[in-house]
Amino acid sequence: KFFDRIFLTPGLRIDYHPIFKTEITYRVSGVFLLEELGARFKGSWGTGFKAPSLYQLYSIYGNEGLKPDKSMSYDFGIEEEFIPDILSSSVTYFYNDFKDMIDWDSVTSRYKNISRARTWGYETTFEFTPIENFAVSVYYTYTATKDIDSGKRLPRRPENDIGVSARWRIVKDVELNLKTRYVDRTWNDTANVQ
Repeated sequence: KFFDRIFLTPGLRIDYHPIFKTEITYRVSGVFLLEELGARFKGSWGTGFKAPSLYQLYSIYGNEGLKPDKSMSYDFGIEEEFIPDILSSSVTYFYNDFKDMIDWDSVTSRYKNISRARTWGYETTFEFTPIENFAVSVYYTYTATKDIDSGKRLPRRPENDIGVSARWRIVKDVELNLKTRYVDRTWNDTANVQ
């Protein structure tokens, strides 16, 4: 940490897979506190690696030719506390660039690699705590996707996702939660329709 305002966290991960050998991934995340405004600026940047599962490789729907899913991603945003412990919100922008993304192919009913794909968008949340043991949260996520090779959206990934939740702590060890969620219809790559 620097000056009690800047906090950085670097991370390094080494995966060993008997088929795909050794892969090194990393991530750096940071937060800048602006306490005068009750704000936190945050962000991260890093890489990812995901080997195909045994099911994706060897089941009747599997594909032994699958390559590992690799990615680069970053995000940045702000969290704001308008009224301490009562009203807060956050907005975050995210971006992901995938190489050899593992996905389901509805035409062949097998798993496949998408050579290049991207997802990006933003998420915003609001939380209101009018009394100590009761809180209401609202979130909205917009996600755009693209298969770079075909130029189409990625299948089965909704553009819009909206949710509302209420949390009430009745007594010390008892909490009541109520959640509702709306998710856009998504298109299926078999028919290329909603």
